[in-house]
Amino acid sequence: MAGGFENKIAVVTGAGSGIGRAVSLAFANSGGTVAVADLNEGAAAETLEMVVRTGGSGIARIVDVTNAAEVARLFEDAKHEFGHVDILVNSAGITQSGANRAGEVSEEEWSRIFSVNTTGSWLCMKHALALMEPRGAGAIVNVASIAGLRPVPNQAAYVASKHALIGLTKCAAVEYGAAGIRVNAVCPGGIDTPMLRANLDGLTEEQAAGAMQAMAALHPANRLGEAGEIADAILFLAADTSSFVNGAILSADGGWAAT
Repeated sequence: MAGGFENKIAVVTGAGSGIGRAVSLAFANSGGTVAVADLNEGAAAETLEMVVRTGGSGIARIVDVTNAAEVARLFEDAKHEFGHVDILVNSAGITQSGANRAGEVSEEEWSRIFSVNTTGSWLCMKHALALMEPRGAGAIVNVASIAGLRPVPNQAAYVASKHALIGLTKCAAVEYGAAGIRVNAVCPGGIDTPMLRANLDGLTEEQAAGAMQAMAALHPANRLGEAGEIADAILFLAADTSSFVNGAILSADGGWAAT
């Protein structure tokens, strides 16, 4: 097991699949203990089993990040089990269900996306900060998106929610930096995850392959990223060796933001 996070306690939301699962395993492989949080009970349990199989340890909790009581209970459980929380990774997120222009997004969809992507991240930060500030240390990494840096046509609600998350990241970084807490964000490009592939539901195999190729072509790297590559970026931002990195918005997008 690689080192770097021994005696560190990380809370990871959206940990049942994709980037959240990858970062949970990366923390475990680096010596950390992980509180795995996800809305899907089976997925959370599976991630924890994978963590344990790697020699790591942790707990799994069913959490709807839009539910303030469930979020509060997650951090209460983490504190009860481990005594403190060193790291929070806000990976829970959802995409826009349809390709609609800004004026065509329903109020329900707008509220749903902001509830998870922005308010849910803020709720987790609120409780993490309350535990970290008295200890004078902590690291928070928010999983934003390339969509937080540039427009993505017909995805206005998702784009707006990720821009808001970046603004929240920067504000908290300034407010809590003197307390020894660092708040940064990573902005993935197109990552081959179950969430991305869910957007292809209803397409034929040929159409899906064409859509994946078109998404890959948006990146100068000419490929989609892998969840593990984003996990590596998150661990960089969470590590003590990044002690002077605060308020950073790290693009991990194969060069897409540079185009």
